[in-house]
Amino acid sequence: MDFAALDVETANRAGEICSVGIALFESGAVAEEWHSLVDPKSDFDPFIVRIHGIDAHAVRGAPSFAEAMEEIRPLIDGRIVAAHNSRFDRGVMEREAERWRAPLPPCRWLDTLKVSRRAWPDMQSHRLSRVCRRIGHRFRHHDALEDAKAAGEVLLAAMREKGWTLEEVAAFAA
Repeated sequence: MDFAALDVETANRAGEICSVGIALFESGAVAEEWHSLVDPKSDFDPFIVRIHGIDAHAVRGAPSFAEAMEEIRPLIDGRIVAAHNSRFDRGVMEREAERWRAPLPPCRWLDTLKVSRRAWPDMQSHRLSRVCRRIGHRFRHHDALEDAKAAGEVLLAAMREKGWTLEEVAAFAA
């Protein structure tokens, strides 16, 4: 039941990353946390800044994505990486890896949005905040580390409630 959970926050509609959070889960609990602001070396969209509160001033002096990848790589290398709406997080990570020529390590992505839809089909919305309310997990939304831990908790709750193994979930929530 060991996996990584990841979330990113972006600076603009181009999907340039300004924050990454990763939580490593071992034996059903958070074993390690990692977070970094990231300087995208580009403009910030005021609408997006209002959502997460990260602006150009906040990332001044933060590492570039390529520099952050040096710390991210060993955390996700060879692991299952869970993210809520992983299509977004994975896509952004892949685009930034290409832009910065900082390749992602091999890993298997797992979408906790798909997991929540299968586990709790009666819910009208499967937004991370709503699913966390259902499972009783409190967190600060739009904070990359908090959202990463929340995605991991969604995965664990669904596995406990439905009796699924991590491999079973990885097979249907890729």
